Amino acid sequence: MTTTTTTELDELRTALGRLADREDVAGLLLRLTTCLDEGDFEGMRRVLAEDVTVRTPGGEAVGVDAAVAQATRNHSATAAVQHLIGEVLVDLDGDEAALRANAIITFVEERGGGQELRKVYRCRARRTADGWRIVRLETSVVRRAPVSD
Repeated sequence: MTTTTTTELDELRTALGRLADREDVAGLLLRLTTCLDEGDFEGMRRVLAEDVTVRTPGGEAVGVDAAVAQATRNHSATAAVQHLIGEVLVDLDGDEAALRANAIITFVEERGGGQELRKVYRCRARRTADGWRIVRLETSVVRRAPVSD
């Protein structure tokens, strides 16, 4: 029979805590893009910090109200949008984290056609009293192509 020391248990608790933090931070981007896909722009408030800064091809916003308004303005006219997120990398540093992910985003217009974007998401997150929140979000377009019917 093996016994586990207090030190080993503490190390396991620390490792599990870091894994949980990584999952929580990665989940922020997945929840954010789900809000965009489903047109739940108010739901973005559950993942963005009050003082968030956003820089995307659709503009720049400072503060959660401005970020929600920007997303509403840029996505509401689209008949359908789908974000496919992959290669999510999270680097933790205490109560702060950096996140990088690749995305393929398809916008389909009601009249037909649309565009597909390949983007890189770069985010900074911070642990708050309400859990992890995105404090900075930047996207850069790698490729843009038309989508036809």
